[in-house]
Amino acid sequence: SAASDVYKRQGFIHCIKYGNGTVVTGSRDTTIRIWDARKNFKTRALLLGHRNSVCSIQHDDWKIVSGSKDSDIRVWDLSTGNCFCRIPTAEPVYALAFDTQRLFAGSILLKLFDFSYIKTSQFPCSIS
Repeated sequence: SAASDVYKRQGFIHCIKYGNGTVVTGSRDTTIRIWDARKNFKTRALLLGHRNSVCSIQHDDWKIVSGSKDSDIRVWDLSTGNCFCRIPTAEPVYALAFDTQRLFAGSILLKLFDFSYIKTSQFPCSIS
């Protein structure tokens, strides 16, 4: 078989995002893992904070955005693993997409958030 098991004990993996040698996974066990694809898929970080299954993951060069059944969107610093922004929503978040200006979240509805102020993790935010 051409497939190989990277890690088996994370619980069900609900979402995966790959880019620039980094793999980020979100799981039913509420965790997010950052893997280094260049170093034999060694786990670089384990991110904790969601209170229910992580259903959606996106990342760019410096941040990870995660959505969960706990109805939170969280923004994490890719290099440190710190959560610096929590965006509570009214429903579980099953899909995410973002660019430098906008964050889209999918649940029962498609929601749009202004994402232009997220320029660095040096300024923690919480949107209600």
